Amino acid sequence: MKKKLWLLIIPAGLAAVFFGVQAAQSFGFRGHHHGMAKEFLEYRLEKLSKELNLNESQKAKLDTFKQDVETVMDQRREKRKEIHNIVKQELAKENPDFAKIRPVIDQQIDSVATLAHEFVGRIDELYNDLTPEQKKILRDRIAEKMEEHEDFD
Repeated sequence: MKKKLWLLIIPAGLAAVFFGVQAAQSFGFRGHHHGMAKEFLEYRLEKLSKELNLNESQKAKLDTFKQDVETVMDQRREKRKEIHNIVKQELAKENPDFAKIRPVIDQQIDSVATLAHEFVGRIDELYNDLTPEQKKILRDRIAEKMEEHEDFD
């Protein structure tokens, strides 16, 4: 039972790191600070790589994952700009039509949900490639982080 629980917690914990970076990018690291979110992601993944003492194959997979995440971050940034402009133009009208705005926002929400599912699957693949010792280190690290955030319970 505990093993199954950890198999769910590990990908969820790693996904939380990814989506934490996405949230930071969405709510604080916009515009000229866009690179800060990428730097934060790079820092966290590099730190994780060192803690786990990844082999070259594992590092290559993690690097590919990181590059894919950065590409998605860039694409989402452009899409956010587009949505922002659509909303801004509509709100500038005397009688804005929120029915025109809603589908664009709903589409973005759906897109983020789809990305979340895809990245959880990718994280699961990365986790399954770890040795038992690396998995233990990662489980311990995530449990430690969860303890730091017990206020959310």
